[in-house]
Amino acid sequence: MEKTSSDTLRRLIATRWRPVSTLVCAIPGAWLAIQKVFPNLPTYAKAPHWAVAIAFLAALVVIRFPNVAVRITRVLLPPSPPLPDPPRVFRGPRAYSEEDAESFYGRARDFDGCRAVIRDASFLILEGESGCGKSSFGQALLVPFIRKNDVVFPCRVNGDPLLSLDSVISEINSGSQLKLKIPPLSLMASLRYSMGEKGEEIIKKPKIWIYFDQFEELFLSAADNRRSEFAIILFNLMRHFGISALICIRTDFLDLLIKLCREIDPEQAFLKLGNYYTLKPFPQKQSEAVLLKMLAGIANGDLLLENSNQELAKAMSTELLRPPADLRLSRFDEKTVLPVELQMVGLMIESKGIEQLTASNFRRMGGKFGLLNSYIDEATKYVFLRTGVSAELSLHILKFLVSEFKTKKGVAATEISLQTKTAHSIVKAVLDAFSDKYLVRKVPAPDFGNGDKYSYELLHDHLARLLSDARAPILVKLRGVDARIGFWTRHASSVYESVAADSSLQRTRLLSFFSQPIPVVEAIRLYSFLTDIEARNIFRRSILAFTAKILIALSGFCPVIIYAYTHFFSGPTSGHATIFDGWIDQNNAGFNFKTASIVSFHSGKADILAANDPKAPLATASFFFQDDTGHFTGSPADKNAETGIVEIQQENLAKVKKCPEEGYTTHWFDPKLGGVYCIRTRDGRTYATIKVTDLEKDRVAFDWVYQAHPGVGF
Repeated sequence: MEKTSSDTLRRLIATRWRPVSTLVCAIPGAWLAIQKVFPNLPTYAKAPHWAVAIAFLAALVVIRFPNVAVRITRVLLPPSPPLPDPPRVFRGPRAYSEEDAESFYGRARDFDGCRAVIRDASFLILEGESGCGKSSFGQALLVPFIRKNDVVFPCRVNGDPLLSLDSVISEINSGSQLKLKIPPLSLMASLRYSMGEKGEEIIKKPKIWIYFDQFEELFLSAADNRRSEFAIILFNLMRHFGISALICIRTDFLDLLIKLCREIDPEQAFLKLGNYYTLKPFPQKQSEAVLLKMLAGIANGDLLLENSNQELAKAMSTELLRPPADLRLSRFDEKTVLPVELQMVGLMIESKGIEQLTASNFRRMGGKFGLLNSYIDEATKYVFLRTGVSAELSLHILKFLVSEFKTKKGVAATEISLQTKTAHSIVKAVLDAFSDKYLVRKVPAPDFGNGDKYSYELLHDHLARLLSDARAPILVKLRGVDARIGFWTRHASSVYESVAADSSLQRTRLLSFFSQPIPVVEAIRLYSFLTDIEARNIFRRSILAFTAKILIALSGFCPVIIYAYTHFFSGPTSGHATIFDGWIDQNNAGFNFKTASIVSFHSGKADILAANDPKAPLATASFFFQDDTGHFTGSPADKNAETGIVEIQQENLAKVKKCPEEGYTTHWFDPKLGGVYCIRTRDGRTYATIKVTDLEKDRVAFDWVYQAHPGVGF
């Protein structure tokens, strides 16, 4: 119990430390600024030393860096949670393998149809829409069937398809199934010419199959010239060496495959487009039957559980029914259920506990989209507890595995790290944690010199669509961010192009420098989400234009700002001064607090003077405060002067926060050693405080504090 409470507290601290620390670090600097503007705050509200404020502000800047924040969060978090238990019933987006063939339900009729085609064919296309189970069907049923009599070599064409095909050819050679006089690496070049002259007689039995899963990746990842070269090599392998090909491809890419085959083999001598089989989604009754078979192990003969399973199968199949994916077809066509959605929704329910697999719980959890939002939320929490990365950043990293066409794509951790400015180890840890939740998997990556042996991709293409359409708040926010980035990038590009089209070169340069098509607040908010270099340059250019405008505007107000600061917002100044008897040393008899300088007795600038009254000489010098009243009226040195002095009951100058408004003595005043006084300066609007530290017949020394802005407060 204690450990649970401690873990909960650590999770709370790890979740909240950043906003709390941001607030705490900002307080000293903010309070110092307030103290400058409002210097009359009470003593207990005194701001910290400027060095302390700067240190806290530096800490604030440091914790704003994502890499630093993630590592601090990781230290604060309790030990990583255990790996989730593997599902017992549903597989989620993971494909079935040969070992799972016995539990791969609902495809017996399709398997019979495919077997009839495979027996006499050397080229077969297995097509179906994304999520209908092509990979599972091929790996669990077709490949094992072919292996009974022939040899199968799997091949993925993601990345560089020629390298993938060359790797398969090397594997074929190493197995002594196909004997060639030339090494595999030179095979690709030689096949552009006459491969028949280079090869030996092939072994007819057993037949060699190359199994291409997810063949749509050829069109997504390879340029047209590489696709054509790949198809030529495959065609020559089939024509000269009797290689057979099994291709699994999404229906929406079938037209591209047909076009490519017709270009390479217009007579369809080997790339026979008539050899295909279409794998369809489940009708509602078939999906219910499949679900009941999958759930049979839970019921284990229990009548109540069997009834519950029937209700769940009915509810899930009804919820997941959808019209044809091809928008050209009538919306009144028979609705079907994608097998991958059955698996994923079932996995989402099962992840909350196998006892949750009931129809009532399915409805209570919000159906398909409610479960998807909940599962994404649970996945991001799991990633946070394992890595310390926030949900927003982890989903931002995950989005890199979704292409602009809402398909999955393989991306190396190094590339994501460079795009997001996040440490490579953090990106890798996030994607590994997502793989624990059956969202991501590692695949071998071609060596591009970045040091990554693996790239990461979503477990299934359908996940890309679900993540693109999910209603989870963070994903909705990220989609909104993407839309805003796209809009402002297009808008800014058009503005810059129109500026560049201006006929005047000088005017073009000026307008180009100051053009700010993106509002600065919007640019700053979106800048951290930018991944495209061109977009980042456009946003940076807009921010710099705003900065230039502000600097130019401020330059015009600089004199006003300086005057306002020095006359209204500057804090008190202080120092020590000694003034001499004006009858003896006129040039050093006065002091001006504003300039902190010694002035002449007759300068007309003194706020306080020292003299020993010749009519009534004392043992020590006196103060004299000029005031344009009485018999002093008309004196040039006293003209417009309003100086005065009043004693206050205080021993420490620093503790004087306010001077009296009335009661000031003008003209002659006899100070006391150690006395503390308030001085009204010459203009009658500003004040100073002094403490007499030395009192002689010919001089007076004092410490002083002066507040430049008008008012009696300090």
